[in-house]
Amino acid sequence: MKNCINQLNAWLAEYSQLSENETLATAHYVASEATLTSLITAAKVELNTLVYSKQSGQRITRQLHQWQHELTLLLNQLDNAQLHQDLKEMFTSAVLALCSHLERHYPKYFNDRGPMPNCLANEMSKQILQELTLLQATMKQRKVSEPLAAIMLQTFEQLKTTAGLSYKQWRYWQAVLANLIKFCRDIANHELQYLLQEHLIYLRFDSVPLYHFLKEQLKTQLEACYQLDQQYDLLCELKKRLLQQQEQQGYSLQQLGLGLRELLLDFVLAELAYLQRRQITKEMHSPPLLEQYRVSVGISVDSLAYLLKLSIAVGLVNASPKSTFLHFIAQHFQTPGIGEAKISVNSLNAKYKQVVQHTAVKVRLLLKRMIKQIETEFDLT
Repeated sequence: MKNCINQLNAWLAEYSQLSENETLATAHYVASEATLTSLITAAKVELNTLVYSKQSGQRITRQLHQWQHELTLLLNQLDNAQLHQDLKEMFTSAVLALCSHLERHYPKYFNDRGPMPNCLANEMSKQILQELTLLQATMKQRKVSEPLAAIMLQTFEQLKTTAGLSYKQWRYWQAVLANLIKFCRDIANHELQYLLQEHLIYLRFDSVPLYHFLKEQLKTQLEACYQLDQQYDLLCELKKRLLQQQEQQGYSLQQLGLGLRELLLDFVLAELAYLQRRQITKEMHSPPLLEQYRVSVGISVDSLAYLLKLSIAVGLVNASPKSTFLHFIAQHFQTPGIGEAKISVNSLNAKYKQVVQHTAVKVRLLLKRMIKQIETEFDLT
């Protein structure tokens, strides 16, 4: 093997000046072809002899990894060399045949964590980018959310500018892309968005943008829960799902220090711990009497919600964050006919967001009565 690599390097240095001399290049091609065939055959025999020798497995592995590394460097040199096309193709095919022989016949000693030669990586990149168009079309057809689709496509497109990826990394990308295309084709229901996110975690698609996207989604879900017990229930459900989430064995994207599942689980656990501390602090420092006090009002929930909305709009009330403010109102205000029950935060929020004309008329009459009261008290008529 060493003789073969040395001879190929010597030919590469000697023939690099023949790119424009057709006659000399042809002569060298004919002269080298038979010798090259003999060298490749001898190299394969040498490989076989080494693998089945009495040397230790560690030493054999180290030697084959070194030869694989030298073959990769040689292929990269050939890729950039100013050689006649026939010579370049002949030498490249011979070296690729050796690499393929090493991987196919001695997979135990093949270093799949070693860098893939540029010529193979370029072909792999072209194939992946072609299939990426198919993934894009499939996601559009299945109505995958644009932010999530953009994150996935941009992650794959980064391959165009990523150098030095290993065999294992390239094959991971290729397998993940094929898997995602099949997944999006097979799943055609309203839960595709959620199922696709779960599947990306399973594939260990540990990209930084995807982590931030999923974390923001979790935050949005939490903000939609106005009551602490609702937030706690949601976090417990998320924790359960993440603990049960499976991941495929083998390689991952590895853009993050931890896996995507572990980071999301850490976020959920941190939110749970914060919520528990918040509840303990609240119980320690809140006077029981004030906690139970409720203001009785003579208007409906609809009118109360709109009156609050007007107060915020004109700057009378600074309600930030709104979710906490509405939760406070629901806990401490009592509308007619509600008895000992409490106002539903979700109902209050819905009526706050959507006001009907009938409610606006009732609040307008109430405000007119208040203005009339002021005019009467201070003789402003």
